[in-house]
Amino acid sequence: MFRAVVIVSRIALVCFAGLTTGFAAMAQDPEVDYFRIGTGSPAGTYFEVGELLGGVISVPPGAASCGPGGHCGVKGMIALAKDSAGSVANISGIAAGQYDSVLAQANVVEAAFFGRGPFIDEPHPNIRVIASLYTESVHLVVSKDAAISSVVDLKGKRVSVDTAQSGTYGDALLILDAFGIGRDQAEVVELDYEQASDRLAAGELDAYFLVTGFPSSGVAALAAKGGVDIVPITGEPVATLRKQQGYFVKSTIPAGTYEGIGEVTTLGIGAQWITRADHDEQRVYEIARALWHPTTREMLAKGHERAKDIQVEAALQGVTIPIHAGALRYYLEAGFLE
Repeated sequence: MFRAVVIVSRIALVCFAGLTTGFAAMAQDPEVDYFRIGTGSPAGTYFEVGELLGGVISVPPGAASCGPGGHCGVKGMIALAKDSAGSVANISGIAAGQYDSVLAQANVVEAAFFGRGPFIDEPHPNIRVIASLYTESVHLVVSKDAAISSVVDLKGKRVSVDTAQSGTYGDALLILDAFGIGRDQAEVVELDYEQASDRLAAGELDAYFLVTGFPSSGVAALAAKGGVDIVPITGEPVATLRKQQGYFVKSTIPAGTYEGIGEVTTLGIGAQWITRADHDEQRVYEIARALWHPTTREMLAKGHERAKDIQVEAALQGVTIPIHAGALRYYLEAGFLE
């Protein structure tokens, strides 16, 4: 079974009752199985959900497992959530062996597998799905001072579409194009989510796109300070876009999700958990079993609002590339697939 110790810029190590040795001691333990999960911005939902996933599959040596006081993770495993630039970077990273698994938007996963869009020169047919997790929502965050109430109002404005390494980037450009807004009709900039938030707060940006599960802690922090809104993405251009790009679904951000902001109708995209085809079958089987064990449900529901939507009934919804052999074995044995 593959084992690796990696020094990362930011990790989340989830500790459990019964763990009596420190991380340094575990690093010397040959029985410890490290599992790296590529996520997204530390202020975004991917990172928070990645921490949760790491928690439910981790059972460090000495920790209680699958019984009173424990949970049914993978014995000996410690999963590490690492922040990243987003979906595109995650797919490239897992293909290069930087991660053991990643979170990525369904459209980016499909593009990578078939060699489309940002992967047209470097397809990744070796990626496989562990599970579809939840629906992400397109957030169009705007300054209230910018007088933006719809996508068409972005003409002539300063708009960030995130970086080319993010999943947001391609979606934002598709939405702008659907509404007839080219780069010559708006001041389109490529800033990562944190940079965009800082510039919007400083009055140096009018709007930014972010595709993430709600609530995003970063957007929540901005909303709590006032002065921002989230603009609906609706209308005939959206209906046409959904026909052209089948991975887009309707999504609603409920009123009160962000302080002072009412219900927002927007677009949604599935978030998927991905690994490589050559990843050890038994290891992925055990991860899938741990993810969908009944004890996991409560841990996820308490951890994050979007994690409540991680349900086995939707585990394969929107999946357009092959399922990993280990995960497939679990779904067949558990009766979720015929």
